[in-house]
Amino acid sequence: MSDSPVVGHRLAAGPWWLLVSGPIGPSELHSHCAAQIVVHGGAPCVAVGHDVRRGPIVVVPPDVPHAVVDPHDQALVVYVSPESSVGKQLTATEIRDVSSLDAVDPVRHVLGALRMTNWSHADEAVRRTLEHLGIADADHRQPWRHRALNAALLGMPDGIDLHEIDLARLADDTGLSVARMTETMTGGLGVPLGGYVRWLRIVTAIESLVDGADLESAAAVARFPGVDDLSHACTSIFGFDPAALAQPGTWLAAP
Repeated sequence: MSDSPVVGHRLAAGPWWLLVSGPIGPSELHSHCAAQIVVHGGAPCVAVGHDVRRGPIVVVPPDVPHAVVDPHDQALVVYVSPESSVGKQLTATEIRDVSSLDAVDPVRHVLGALRMTNWSHADEAVRRTLEHLGIADADHRQPWRHRALNAALLGMPDGIDLHEIDLARLADDTGLSVARMTETMTGGLGVPLGGYVRWLRIVTAIESLVDGADLESAAAVARFPGVDDLSHACTSIFGFDPAALAQPGTWLAAP
């Protein structure tokens, strides 16, 4: 079993991150494309390879085998797109010592007065987590959640390049100016357009599942050819099968 979110968790997503708040573990050794940040209590919790890390914050680089060895009633797990600036920093940067969190409840310390009741609180929790790690968050911007633009992007092929898009036609279809849309897609996503389209598809499917859709409907809404394609994409990026979300849950929608 991997890091499967289940009922009782809260989920929120930005253009390059997915945050899950709630109980964690245990799980078998597995790996996935997204970098992962686990905020939990100070006891040994996450094994990276065969090295058990005690936290309070554990960073798992992309494609590195890991497992949750000690369950916790409350944790924050942040999945980060490996193509984003933050994802690259998590892979290449020496992570700051976070022993200063040993004397506190790290999850409560990161959340502070936040209660994970809306998307902006989730965004702030991600920002605070990165701050504790000493990771620059220049690309940590408000997500572009314009419904018309996202709907148009969902229909584009994987690996799409900005230069391949007829911006004038897309702007006309979505009711946005070319200048505004170009600025958003080139600078506001925090991840290359092709990577954002893949991320958007999976997040859209997860959102549909949490809202009660079945797997077939969620795959169709997110423009996957079928359930198997959705399952493969979700497992390869996040390490959990979307079937784990095919039940009621709490999704914190972006403004």
